[in-house]
Amino acid sequence: MAATLAAPPSPENILRSFNEILDLRKAYAWDYDQIFNFLNHVTANGYMYDIPDDRVQDLRHMVNEIQMLCPPHGTMFASPDLKPNQTIARTLNPEWDPANLSRSSKYLLREFIHDRIPFWGLFDILGLFLSSIGLAPSSAATRNFYLPLTAMYAKWCTTLGNLKPTMFNCTWIATGQDRGRFFLGASLKGYSAPLTIGPWASMEKAAWFSLIDDEAMAMSGYTMNDCPEMRLTGNRVAFGNCAETYPLLHILKRTDPATVHGIALHVRGVIPPAYEDNLSGEIWTNVRRLCANCEELVRMWGGHVANFEPFADAIGAPP
Repeated sequence: MAATLAAPPSPENILRSFNEILDLRKAYAWDYDQIFNFLNHVTANGYMYDIPDDRVQDLRHMVNEIQMLCPPHGTMFASPDLKPNQTIARTLNPEWDPANLSRSSKYLLREFIHDRIPFWGLFDILGLFLSSIGLAPSSAATRNFYLPLTAMYAKWCTTLGNLKPTMFNCTWIATGQDRGRFFLGASLKGYSAPLTIGPWASMEKAAWFSLIDDEAMAMSGYTMNDCPEMRLTGNRVAFGNCAETYPLLHILKRTDPATVHGIALHVRGVIPPAYEDNLSGEIWTNVRRLCANCEELVRMWGGHVANFEPFADAIGAPP
């Protein structure tokens, strides 16, 4: 008698998001036009997503910023007065001295303020938009929601941007009154800084560090460049430039830190054209633990590093 072949493992039951409207598995593979169709559908039909009317205008402003910063023709991305093209919002520096490039940058960062926090980059504002539509489903876990959501966000960033972030993060509240609130972020990327425009790159890195440069940071003795990652590994990863910066700022610092969890994903995980939910696939093999900088920031703000263990919810996933 011929041996009976084992049935292939069932795919992960990924939860639909945003009032059960968005299929994350399908949306992962969307192209430029499909992504913008969704963004505009949200702002035109806020009632379908249970978004209060007074918040819809904020979402429209976010979409407008995303459009301006998007390659290839965004008015901020490709402004003839703001060369080279990049996905960082900027204005001309009226005090720029081209004869003294070491002292001033040709550009200044142009802020988009939301909830008293400044944003400057395409990927960060896209993460803000997706994090502002609604809560996670009540049964959301890493496998069935937060990791697929992070992968979709990462894939959208690589689809919309010309320069790809290396890392992506989703941080969420797992228990308590605010359960299901989450925030998405990407590592600093999207800028182009030739020597002819001065210390533009340093200005951007310093701006991202300023988001976390609070009293706890001052007491720690760390700075943007004299940071845990540099001290422990020698890696030149500036403090504050990681994918976790905005998520930790919005979630960990504003709630009971013991309830906060997160997961990080390397950009290599979203190279495949379709979402791979098996443990041997590119998504799971490219989840990452916190770097030394982010571990220290989690501790600094009262969180538990163990809550960011990437394989904590891997048991039961398709092999």
